[in-house]
Amino acid sequence: MLVVLFDKKIGLCNNNDDIILCAVYIPPMYSVAYDDPRSNGIDRLEETLNNLIEKYRTTNLLINGDFNSRTGDHPDYIQCDTGKYLPVEGYESNITLNKRHSLDKQVNSFGRSLLNLCKTMSLYICNGRKDGDQAGDFTFLSSQGSSVVDYVIAHSSAFENINHLHVNLVDGSDHFPVTYQLTATINRQTNDSMICQERIRYKWREKYKNEFQDKIRKSASDQELCMSQIENRQLDLAIKTVIQNAGASMKCKKYNDNKDKPWWDIECQKTRKIVQNC
Repeated sequence: MLVVLFDKKIGLCNNNDDIILCAVYIPPMYSVAYDDPRSNGIDRLEETLNNLIEKYRTTNLLINGDFNSRTGDHPDYIQCDTGKYLPVEGYESNITLNKRHSLDKQVNSFGRSLLNLCKTMSLYICNGRKDGDQAGDFTFLSSQGSSVVDYVIAHSSAFENINHLHVNLVDGSDHFPVTYQLTATINRQTNDSMICQERIRYKWREKYKNEFQDKIRKSASDQELCMSQIENRQLDLAIKTVIQNAGASMKCKKYNDNKDKPWWDIECQKTRKIVQNC
């Protein structure tokens, strides 16, 4: 499984949490990849996803790949779901969904497990629900027939941000690539104070590397602090900790974009961004 973590600042989730993008491949039933021929690859996937959620608690899942699971057009959510009669504070019922369509009407063992996984973890299959794939096109073609086994599956908080999905019919492959578009809400706050903000640049000086290494080794507390900051994704603080120990090995230069350019205002800043993006 390939895992990519997107920071909440990108705005891919409606609840402003981080998002984990997982690219998966589940070997088919009775594959030699399983020690036990009765093993269920979806159960292993669920265990892995639970470990990710345990490690990154304020994250939501976005999963895509080859699941070797046929789910037909069966519901991937608990029908008539409501917390009206449950004594659970803050219970979140299913989001409002349009019916999922699929050209593949068959359901296999892995497919039933995948549907249960979706119900358990508030995940929703995007195939057959999004613009560009309203019919739920086949994603796999072989001499034995066609099926839908490649999916894009999103947590409820990221589901609405997927606004287009398309199965691309290509020659020379039995699996068809599934592409989708994500809408991100990025909050860019730009003001005059930011334009005039002093900037600092650091330049590594190779001849002082031994001095830098000695300082890092002698300061065990700083090593532990830096590792803790990295594990907690406090990268700005970790960089400051490293720089404090850098000494002469890192040359510091401070500068201000607006120091010698009193005419440089917010309109100039916006214009430069437009030119750079052309």
